[in-house]
Amino acid sequence: MKFKVTYLLLVLLSCSLFSNAQNFTASVNTANVSTTNNFQLNFTLNASGKNFTPPDFSAFHIRSGPSQSSQTSIVNGKYSKALIISYVLQPKKQGNFQIGSASIVSGEKTLLSKPITINVSKSAAQTDKNLFVRAIVNKTNVYQGEDLVVTFRLYHKINVSRILDMRAPALSGFWSEQIELNRQSQVGTEVYKGVKYNTYDIMKMVLFPQRNGNLEIDPFEAEFLANIPVNNQRRNDPFNIFLRNTQEVQLSSKTSAIRINVKPLPANAPKTFNGAVGRFSFDVNCSPLQIETNDAVNLNLKIKGKGNLTLIESPKVNLPSNLESYEPKVSNRVSKTAGGVSGTKSFEYIIIPRVPGKHIIDPITFTYFDLTKKSYVTLNSRPYTIDVSGEADAISQSGGVNKADVELLNDDIRFIKTGNILLTKANTKFVASPVFYLLMALPILFFGLVFGFKKKVDEYFADSTLNRSRKANKVAHKRLVAARKSLAANETDAVYENILKAIWGYLSDKFNIPVAELTKEHAAETLQKQEVDEYTIIDLKNTIAECEMGRYSPAYTPDSLTNIYDKAANLITSIEEKLN
Repeated sequence: MKFKVTYLLLVLLSCSLFSNAQNFTASVNTANVSTTNNFQLNFTLNASGKNFTPPDFSAFHIRSGPSQSSQTSIVNGKYSKALIISYVLQPKKQGNFQIGSASIVSGEKTLLSKPITINVSKSAAQTDKNLFVRAIVNKTNVYQGEDLVVTFRLYHKINVSRILDMRAPALSGFWSEQIELNRQSQVGTEVYKGVKYNTYDIMKMVLFPQRNGNLEIDPFEAEFLANIPVNNQRRNDPFNIFLRNTQEVQLSSKTSAIRINVKPLPANAPKTFNGAVGRFSFDVNCSPLQIETNDAVNLNLKIKGKGNLTLIESPKVNLPSNLESYEPKVSNRVSKTAGGVSGTKSFEYIIIPRVPGKHIIDPITFTYFDLTKKSYVTLNSRPYTIDVSGEADAISQSGGVNKADVELLNDDIRFIKTGNILLTKANTKFVASPVFYLLMALPILFFGLVFGFKKKVDEYFADSTLNRSRKANKVAHKRLVAARKSLAANETDAVYENILKAIWGYLSDKFNIPVAELTKEHAAETLQKQEVDEYTIIDLKNTIAECEMGRYSPAYTPDSLTNIYDKAANLITSIEEKLN
């Protein structure tokens, strides 16, 4: 009898332990979200397990995960162990969606979690007093061609993890130049409408209106990942340690459109005016002024100042008919700051004299609209006289040449030899000799070999997409070398930037997609079509997110930049191996 009681107790105890070991549950930190909010999904197993299979997440964006953690605890003398697999999800659209059962193998059993229903409401208007973006311009009344600066600034009183996406305005009617920003100038504080905010300059541009009238700077849109405090109602949950008291939420904000009044330039513009607006100086240099025929003269036009420098064209240069010139070499040395665009633009002409004598280059005229004087200003160079010595070019005396003739003069009619010349009688036997036929055949054989080689090369490089794909892995790792150098120099921003360039450049080259069209979602869809596994795709999105967080969130400090670099290198290699 005693044996039977003991046996029964052992059976009941083992059943109880076995029952505890088979507990596999799914839970969320909230079941009511909007389309712009993230929520956390946890799968908890009170035992060890393997072969986890997630449910269908087609109705959600996977913002992070799966991430795995474990926890052991002793409560009332009882030992328990939990395996937790977590996801951060965002709904794609409004409605009620069911997250199906996940499965995991524990012991000899396959366990299923219970489905969970998520109620998704329409995205609320995201003009929040705790986070919003503004478009700020330094002036709203300008002349056509006058510069103005627009800044897209984030205002926030809550912790912003990273910028998820940005949609810059189309800027129809404007020419734009983006200003490079550094972290120190991007971050600040500002009192706006009596409230103090942390600020972050997301983007800053110099705009030049190209037509008069009322133009609009379209709204700028951005999406952010932020952490907001939440009330945790699951205080009796033994695994409450895994639920944070903040919730990671996606917020979006859009600026208002800004109207710019663009005034037309005065109608009395001189014929020499070609669109330059600002304030400039004009300098012309011509050298050498004493030269031989067919030698080169450098004519350099330099425009210096502040305004629409990058849009200015070369002033007209009138040359005598016996001076030939090429298209000018254009060089820009400009800086783009919050004060506008300033610097120097040069036009370098190469002039070739064909006939000896004195050739005069008339004064060169540059006209611009001065924003301070509100009138046109004309600047003139002095005339230049080029003293050319030597013999006249034969082609020049026969009626002039075109620009292409400059390149052919050395191959024209050869000079007629004078003096004593050794002449020998032609050997008519050579014409029919074997050497004659061999020499006749050599050009044919040579061109045949060249044609065959060229055909092979053309076939190899005919598919530019395939060629870019071959080079993608090599190019990506070359770009990561730049990130490695930045890492050694402790240039944090450059490390993130070079890693992002390597990843985006690799994907662009590999799949022939313009970088401007690439997003994390687009990249994920492309890799899914190539049958790349889900975990690699999630690693890709997380790596990009880490780099963006590091670039755009001054408060973000990763555990190790080296780990991010290694993760990016391994990620590219992994994708390459799976595709090949």
